Amino acid sequence: MGKARWLEKTPSHVFRLKEILRYFPEARILHILRDGRDVACSFQDRYGYLEAGIDRWTEDNRAGQAFWDHPQVRLVRYEKLVTEFEDTIHTILEFLHEEYEESLSRYHETSRCFFTSRIEKPPNAFRENHDLYRNWQINQPLFDGRGRWLRLTEAEKNLIKDKAGAMLIEYGYTKDLAW
Repeated sequence: MGKARWLEKTPSHVFRLKEILRYFPEARILHILRDGRDVACSFQDRYGYLEAGIDRWTEDNRAGQAFWDHPQVRLVRYEKLVTEFEDTIHTILEFLHEEYEESLSRYHETSRCFFTSRIEKPPNAFRENHDLYRNWQINQPLFDGRGRWLRLTEAEKNLIKDKAGAMLIEYGYTKDLAW
């Protein structure tokens, strides 16, 4: 392949970090943390289930949190990546022992086809459209998905508060449950 580094982004691999670090002692792992309320909204938009989205966020992040202080793991906040891209990408590259290239901020200007030869947004991301959606998605500029949770109903917000309110506070996404 001739590549110096490869990337793998399967979210469920957060449950295999111990094994990954054991079998790949030079691995560098970026744990991307995003506001769980926005994650739940994204999950709801893609799959139709808000509760499953917040459950997944809590489970995945609890598993990853055990490795946040590991020297081969770096926590990156999604919100900081979209609001402070240059500083954040420099920090990430330093951790990865990679050089900064100006083209990194324009990655989406070069078409990439990994899942299919077409780059077009399908009507949804389900089943037969999954590969087309992923291919479209990797060719987009960095998306600012902050604050999506503000559109939730009070009942939906209360569900998230009940299931993940304490964790959202712990991770610094809210000071209290009055949101």
